[in-house]
Amino acid sequence: MLLLLPLLIAGGASVGYWYASEQSGAGDLRPYAFIHFYPVLLVLFILCLYPSRYTRSEDILGVLGLYALATIFESLDKQLFSLGSLVSGHTVKHLLASMAIWVHLRMLLKRSSREPANHPPA
Repeated sequence: MLLLLPLLIAGGASVGYWYASEQSGAGDLRPYAFIHFYPVLLVLFILCLYPSRYTRSEDILGVLGLYALATIFESLDKQLFSLGSLVSGHTVKHLLASMAIWVHLRMLLKRSSREPANHPPA
């Protein structure tokens, strides 16, 4: 929780830097890409190193898969829209991101502890 504000500022600053570099003709996406993709790699690393104390931890892979699909559709924004002017990749990205949130919420609601409950003797 302590890092939330600095990370939000860093995310906003990366977009601001991207915009400023775009205005100058450079279009430098490196800070944005770092902030966008590094957390995904970090989550995968943490999942591999530390086994979860809860069930349904594999659902995180579904969340990451939907995130990857959302990123792919975002990159295909104009191509998808040109197929029939019905929906853009940006729209599909938001739909997939909302599905990822649903999968994550479902995981949190349905998970249980892998460790047996320690009940005091009656």
